[in-house]
Amino acid sequence: MLYGFSGVILQGAIVTLELALSSVVLAVLIGLVGAGAKLSQNRVTGSFLKGIPP
Repeated sequence: MLYGFSGVILQGAIVTLELALSSVVLAVLIGLVGAGAKLSQNRVTGSFLKGIPP
């Protein structure tokens, strides 16, 4: 049934893993920036993040 498609399936699996890994890295970076801004004593970042719960 899937004979001859193993290369395409492997390429799709690799692309899926690359996309998942890059999404996790991007989410961690955004989270670290947000946490740093939330913990900052700067008034601008404090007012910008005022409505976001802890």
